[in-house]
Amino acid sequence: MVVAPDRDGFREQIISGQTGLLYDPATPGALTAALAAALDLGPAQRSRMREAACRRVIATRDVIRNLAETLRRILPRQPPPRGNLGPTRRIPHGYPAAPRSRSTAERILSIPLPALVPWSR
Repeated sequence: MVVAPDRDGFREQIISGQTGLLYDPATPGALTAALAAALDLGPAQRSRMREAACRRVIATRDVIRNLAETLRRILPRQPPPRGNLGPTRRIPHGYPAAPRSRSTAERILSIPLPALVPWSR
């Protein structure tokens, strides 16, 4: 159970009454009242708030999922290369260079989202 002042980043993270309780730090006795309200909650209501908070954190702060979604929006979709990736380059010591490998972003985008974030199903 989270009880936090209604200011700065706390109000971005906590929805009062749904994912925790916020109190006005400028009001005398507000913290005491918020703590009393938190202690008065039943186990089922605390459990619902905890689960809602967990879902909110996963939805808004999951780096892998959010990165993959952002990359899908900003990078142009290109079909995967077929067969040979093209001619190889020669490097100074005479050995052929490996074909161009896919970038990290391309590899992330090719993985289905549930495989990246199995708990989001």
